[in-house]
Amino acid sequence: MLVKLLKVKHLYYMKDTLSDFELNLFPSHKIFNTMGYSKDQEGIAKRYISEKKGWDLHLSNTRKFIIECLEENAPKKVSILGSGWLLDIPAEYLMNNCKEVVFYDIRHPRQILHKYRDHSVFRFVKMDLTGGIIDYIYRQREITENELTILEELLAKQRNFLPFNTDFIVSVNILNQLDILIVDYLKLKKKFIDKKSIIQLRSMIQENHVKLLKTGPSCMITDYEEIHFKEEMILQKNSLLYCEIPENMIAKKWVWDFDLNKQYKQGYNTRMNVMAVKFYIV
Repeated sequence: MLVKLLKVKHLYYMKDTLSDFELNLFPSHKIFNTMGYSKDQEGIAKRYISEKKGWDLHLSNTRKFIIECLEENAPKKVSILGSGWLLDIPAEYLMNNCKEVVFYDIRHPRQILHKYRDHSVFRFVKMDLTGGIIDYIYRQREITENELTILEELLAKQRNFLPFNTDFIVSVNILNQLDILIVDYLKLKKKFIDKKSIIQLRSMIQENHVKLLKTGPSCMITDYEEIHFKEEMILQKNSLLYCEIPENMIAKKWVWDFDLNKQYKQGYNTRMNVMAVKFYIV
Protein backbone atom coordinates (compact mmCIF):
# COMPACT_ATOMS: atom_id res chain seq x y z
CA MET A 1 0.00 0.00 0.00
CA LEU A 2 1.43 3.36 -1.02
CA VAL A 3 0.56 6.47 0.94
CA LYS A 4 1.99 9.95 1.10
CA LEU A 5 1.98 12.19 4.16
CA LEU A 6 1.12 15.81 3.55
CA LYS A 7 1.81 18.26 6.35
CA VAL A 8 -0.43 21.30 6.65
CA LYS A 9 1.06 23.30 9.53
CA HIS A 10 1.19 20.72 12.36
CA LEU A 11 -1.45 18.33 11.00
CA TYR A 12 -0.47 15.34 8.86
CA TYR A 13 -2.89 14.15 6.20
CA MET A 14 -2.87 10.83 4.44
CA LYS A 15 -2.95 11.33 0.69
CA ASP A 16 -3.69 8.07 -1.03
CA THR A 17 -2.10 6.78 -4.21
CA LEU A 18 -4.16 3.63 -4.07
CA SER A 19 -5.61 1.49 -6.83
CA ASP A 20 -9.27 0.47 -6.98
CA PHE A 21 -8.32 -2.77 -5.27
CA GLU A 22 -6.90 -1.15 -2.13
CA LEU A 23 -8.39 0.76 0.77
CA ASN A 24 -8.26 4.51 1.18
CA LEU A 25 -7.13 5.54 4.65
CA PHE A 26 -8.16 9.16 4.19
CA PRO A 27 -11.80 9.70 3.20
CA SER A 28 -12.77 13.14 1.96
CA HIS A 29 -14.41 15.81 4.13
CA LYS A 30 -17.64 15.16 2.25
CA ILE A 31 -17.61 11.50 3.20
CA PHE A 32 -16.98 11.80 6.92
CA ASN A 33 -19.35 14.78 7.19
CA THR A 34 -22.08 12.85 5.35
CA MET A 35 -21.56 9.85 7.62
CA GLY A 36 -21.80 12.00 10.75
CA TYR A 37 -18.24 12.02 12.12
CA SER A 38 -18.00 15.80 12.57
CA LYS A 39 -21.36 15.98 14.31
CA ASP A 40 -20.48 13.03 16.54
CA GLN A 41 -17.22 14.61 17.71
CA GLU A 42 -18.93 17.88 18.54
CA GLY A 43 -21.56 15.90 20.44
CA ILE A 44 -18.87 14.34 22.64
CA ALA A 45 -17.68 17.77 23.76
CA LYS A 46 -21.23 18.89 24.56
CA ARG A 47 -22.01 15.71 26.48
CA TYR A 48 -18.84 16.08 28.54
CA ILE A 49 -19.90 19.57 29.59
CA SER A 50 -23.36 18.38 30.67
CA GLU A 51 -22.11 15.13 32.25
CA LYS A 52 -18.77 16.32 33.66
CA LYS A 53 -19.25 14.89 37.16
CA GLY A 54 -19.99 11.40 35.86
CA TRP A 55 -17.31 11.51 33.15
CA ASP A 56 -14.40 12.77 35.23
CA LEU A 57 -13.89 9.51 37.13
CA HIS A 58 -13.89 7.50 33.91
CA LEU A 59 -11.47 9.90 32.23
CA SER A 60 -9.18 9.83 35.27
CA ASN A 61 -9.21 6.00 35.33
CA THR A 62 -8.33 5.98 31.63
CA ARG A 63 -5.41 8.37 32.00
CA LYS A 64 -4.05 6.47 35.03
CA PHE A 65 -4.21 3.17 33.17
CA ILE A 66 -2.39 4.60 30.15
CA ILE A 67 0.36 5.99 32.40
CA GLU A 68 0.64 2.62 34.17
CA CYS A 69 1.14 0.83 30.85
CA LEU A 70 3.67 3.37 29.61
CA GLU A 71 5.67 3.20 32.82
CA GLU A 72 5.85 -0.58 32.51
CA ASN A 73 7.19 -0.36 28.95
CA ALA A 74 9.00 3.02 28.88
CA PRO A 75 8.42 3.59 25.13
CA LYS A 76 9.98 6.56 23.39
CA LYS A 77 7.58 6.58 20.45
CA VAL A 78 3.86 6.22 21.18
CA SER A 79 0.81 6.06 18.92
CA ILE A 80 -2.58 7.14 20.31
CA LEU A 81 -5.62 5.87 18.42
CA GLY A 82 -8.83 7.85 18.86
CA SER A 83 -7.34 10.97 20.45
CA GLY A 84 -10.24 13.35 19.77
CA TRP A 85 -10.46 16.10 22.38
CA LEU A 86 -7.64 14.52 24.46
CA LEU A 87 -10.00 14.40 27.45
CA ASP A 88 -8.83 10.89 28.34
CA ILE A 89 -5.18 11.37 27.32
CA PRO A 90 -2.36 12.10 29.85
CA ALA A 91 -0.93 14.80 27.58
CA GLU A 92 1.49 16.27 30.11
CA TYR A 93 2.93 12.84 30.97
CA LEU A 94 3.41 12.05 27.27
CA MET A 95 5.05 15.40 26.65
CA ASN A 96 7.53 14.91 29.48
CA ASN A 97 8.35 11.23 29.01
CA CYS A 98 8.22 10.48 25.29
CA LYS A 99 10.35 11.45 22.34
CA GLU A 100 7.48 11.31 19.84
CA VAL A 101 3.71 10.96 20.21
CA VAL A 102 1.47 10.53 17.16
CA PHE A 103 -2.25 11.14 17.59
CA TYR A 104 -4.49 9.41 15.05
CA ASP A 105 -8.14 10.24 14.45
CA ILE A 106 -10.60 10.79 11.63
CA ARG A 107 -10.86 14.44 12.68
CA HIS A 108 -8.80 16.56 15.06
CA PRO A 109 -10.64 19.48 16.71
CA ARG A 110 -9.18 22.83 15.70
CA GLN A 111 -8.95 23.84 19.35
CA ILE A 112 -6.64 20.89 20.08
CA LEU A 113 -4.43 21.56 17.05
CA HIS A 114 -4.11 25.18 18.11
CA LYS A 115 -3.37 24.33 21.74
CA TYR A 116 -0.48 21.99 20.89
CA ARG A 117 0.77 23.68 17.73
CA ASP A 118 4.16 24.52 19.26
CA HIS A 119 4.82 21.15 20.92
CA SER A 120 7.38 19.38 18.75
CA VAL A 121 6.85 16.04 20.53
CA PHE A 122 3.26 15.80 19.24
CA ARG A 123 2.15 14.95 15.70
CA PHE A 124 -1.46 14.78 14.54
CA VAL A 125 -2.40 12.42 11.70
CA LYS A 126 -5.85 12.56 10.20
CA MET A 127 -6.89 9.11 8.99
CA ASP A 128 -9.53 6.38 9.10
CA LEU A 129 -8.75 4.04 12.00
CA THR A 130 -10.89 1.25 10.55
CA GLY A 131 -8.17 0.80 7.94
CA GLY A 132 -10.15 2.22 5.03
CA ILE A 133 -13.64 0.79 5.62
CA ILE A 134 -15.34 4.21 5.72
CA ASP A 135 -14.45 5.14 2.15
CA TYR A 136 -15.13 1.58 0.90
CA ILE A 137 -18.63 1.47 2.42
CA TYR A 138 -19.46 4.94 1.13
CA ARG A 139 -18.55 3.99 -2.45
CA GLN A 140 -20.59 0.77 -2.61
CA ARG A 141 -24.19 0.94 -3.76
CA GLU A 142 -25.07 -2.18 -1.83
CA ILE A 143 -23.22 -4.23 0.78
CA THR A 144 -23.60 -7.91 0.03
CA GLU A 145 -21.97 -10.99 1.50
CA ASN A 146 -19.52 -10.94 -1.43
CA GLU A 147 -18.60 -7.30 -0.72
CA LEU A 148 -17.85 -8.17 2.91
CA THR A 149 -15.60 -11.03 1.79
CA ILE A 150 -13.65 -8.68 -0.50
CA LEU A 151 -13.38 -6.11 2.28
CA GLU A 152 -12.05 -8.70 4.72
CA GLU A 153 -9.39 -9.78 2.22
CA LEU A 154 -8.31 -6.16 1.66
CA LEU A 155 -8.03 -5.55 5.40
CA ALA A 156 -5.88 -8.65 5.84
CA LYS A 157 -3.31 -7.25 3.40
CA GLN A 158 -2.67 -4.14 5.47
CA ARG A 159 -2.87 -5.27 9.06
CA ASN A 160 -0.57 -2.55 10.38
CA PHE A 161 -1.42 0.56 8.39
CA LEU A 162 0.02 3.21 10.73
CA PRO A 163 2.50 5.34 8.76
CA PHE A 164 4.91 6.09 11.63
CA ASN A 165 7.00 3.53 13.49
CA THR A 166 6.03 3.18 17.13
CA ASP A 167 7.13 1.44 20.33
CA PHE A 168 3.67 1.32 21.89
CA ILE A 169 0.05 1.73 20.72
CA VAL A 170 -2.79 3.03 22.89
CA SER A 171 -6.42 2.57 21.79
CA VAL A 172 -8.56 5.03 23.74
CA ASN A 173 -12.31 4.52 24.11
CA ILE A 174 -12.73 3.85 20.40
CA LEU A 175 -13.20 0.12 19.76
CA ASN A 176 -17.00 0.04 19.77
CA GLN A 177 -17.18 3.52 18.22
CA LEU A 178 -15.51 2.35 15.01
CA ASP A 179 -18.59 0.52 13.72
CA ILE A 180 -21.48 2.60 15.09
CA LEU A 181 -21.59 5.47 12.59
CA ILE A 182 -20.80 3.15 9.66
CA VAL A 183 -23.72 0.85 10.53
CA ASP A 184 -26.04 3.80 11.20
CA TYR A 185 -25.18 5.18 7.76
CA LEU A 186 -25.81 1.83 6.07
CA LYS A 187 -29.17 1.48 7.79
CA LEU A 188 -30.13 5.01 6.75
CA LYS A 189 -29.17 4.35 3.13
CA LYS A 190 -30.60 0.80 3.26
CA LYS A 191 -27.41 -0.69 1.82
CA PHE A 192 -27.51 -3.90 3.86
CA ILE A 193 -29.24 -7.06 2.73
CA ASP A 194 -29.82 -8.54 6.20
CA LYS A 195 -29.08 -8.29 9.93
CA LYS A 196 -26.50 -11.06 9.66
CA SER A 197 -24.39 -8.83 7.43
CA ILE A 198 -24.56 -6.02 9.99
CA ILE A 199 -23.19 -8.27 12.72
CA GLN A 200 -20.55 -9.63 10.34
CA LEU A 201 -19.34 -6.11 9.51
CA ARG A 202 -19.31 -5.02 13.17
CA SER A 203 -17.27 -8.08 14.04
CA MET A 204 -14.87 -7.48 11.15
CA ILE A 205 -14.25 -3.86 12.16
CA GLN A 206 -13.63 -4.64 15.83
CA GLU A 207 -11.54 -7.74 15.21
CA ASN A 208 -9.39 -5.83 12.72
CA HIS A 209 -8.74 -3.16 15.34
CA VAL A 210 -7.70 -5.73 17.95
CA LYS A 211 -5.41 -7.45 15.43
CA LEU A 212 -3.75 -4.10 14.75
CA LEU A 213 -3.07 -3.69 18.47
CA LYS A 214 -1.59 -7.17 18.65
CA THR A 215 1.08 -6.30 16.07
CA GLY A 216 3.17 -4.91 18.94
CA PRO A 217 3.09 -3.80 22.59
CA SER A 218 -0.23 -2.03 23.20
CA CYS A 219 -3.15 -1.38 25.50
CA MET A 220 -6.82 -0.58 25.04
CA ILE A 221 -9.62 1.04 27.00
CA THR A 222 -13.15 0.39 25.77
CA ASP A 223 -16.71 0.34 27.02
CA TYR A 224 -18.16 -3.13 26.47
CA GLU A 225 -21.68 -2.98 27.88
CA GLU A 226 -24.38 -0.32 27.86
CA ILE A 227 -26.87 -0.27 30.76
CA HIS A 228 -30.12 1.70 30.80
CA PHE A 229 -31.80 2.18 34.16
CA LYS A 230 -34.37 4.24 36.02
CA GLU A 231 -34.23 4.85 39.77
CA GLU A 232 -31.38 2.29 39.99
CA MET A 233 -33.57 -0.41 38.44
CA ILE A 234 -31.83 -1.91 35.40
CA LEU A 235 -34.21 -2.03 32.46
CA GLN A 236 -31.91 -3.00 29.60
CA LYS A 237 -28.35 -4.21 28.94
CA ASN A 238 -26.71 -4.11 25.53
CA SER A 239 -23.39 -5.76 24.68
CA LEU A 240 -21.17 -3.46 22.62
CA LEU A 241 -18.51 -6.00 21.65
CA TYR A 242 -18.48 -8.12 18.50
CA CYS A 243 -14.99 -9.53 18.99
CA GLU A 244 -13.26 -11.74 21.52
CA ILE A 245 -11.06 -10.20 24.21
CA PRO A 246 -9.03 -12.84 26.11
CA GLU A 247 -9.98 -12.72 29.79
CA ASN A 248 -6.36 -12.98 30.93
CA MET A 249 -5.55 -9.74 29.10
CA ILE A 250 -8.22 -7.68 30.89
CA ALA A 251 -6.36 -5.75 33.58
CA LYS A 252 -9.12 -3.57 35.06
CA LYS A 253 -12.83 -2.83 34.87
CA TRP A 254 -14.92 0.09 36.05
CA VAL A 255 -18.31 1.77 35.63
CA TRP A 256 -18.75 4.98 33.63
CA ASP A 257 -21.70 7.25 34.46
CA PHE A 258 -22.22 8.11 30.80
CA ASP A 259 -25.53 9.94 30.93
CA LEU A 260 -27.45 10.76 34.11
CA ASN A 261 -29.55 13.50 32.53
CA LYS A 262 -31.67 11.09 30.48
CA GLN A 263 -30.64 12.60 27.16
CA TYR A 264 -28.76 9.74 25.45
CA LYS A 265 -31.77 7.44 25.77
CA GLN A 266 -34.76 9.60 26.49
CA GLY A 267 -36.27 8.94 29.91
CA TYR A 268 -33.46 6.64 31.08
CA ASN A 269 -30.06 7.03 32.72
CA THR A 270 -27.15 5.28 31.03
CA ARG A 271 -23.99 3.70 32.41
CA MET A 272 -21.19 1.95 30.54
CA ASN A 273 -19.14 -0.95 31.80
CA VAL A 274 -15.53 -0.36 30.81
CA MET A 275 -12.52 -2.67 30.49
CA ALA A 276 -8.83 -1.85 30.28
CA VAL A 277 -6.75 -4.38 28.33
CA LYS A 278 -3.01 -5.05 28.04
CA PHE A 279 -1.92 -6.74 24.80
CA TYR A 280 1.60 -7.48 25.99
CA ILE A 281 3.58 -9.42 28.59
CA VAL A 282 5.68 -7.35 30.94
